[in-house]
Amino acid sequence: MKRVKIGKRHYKVTKKRLAKDTFSDCDTKIKEIRITHDVHPRARARKLLHEIYHGIFAEYLPDVVTDDEEEKIVSGLERGLKDFAINNQAAWLKIAIGLMKK
Repeated sequence: MKRVKIGKRHYKVTKKRLAKDTFSDCDTKIKEIRITHDVHPRARARKLLHEIYHGIFAEYLPDVVTDDEEEKIVSGLERGLKDFAINNQAAWLKIAIGLMKK
């Protein structure tokens, strides 16, 4: 995946070597999501979801919460949606397919 669209903006998705103990980040100014190159594909998917949530905050909820509050909310949403998808695979697929229908 090279790009994702969040709101009206396209975010470039790249794999890069990041600072120690940093696995991903979302630069909302230049519209880029970066994920470290050396993580397991499942972890990469979780990191992408996490950074997409940051993009959603930037595009739909700017200045609603502090950066610390946003990080807590994003982390909770990431864990919650991951667990929901794992524990309810059929429902998750129905939701995903339903959202794509016009």
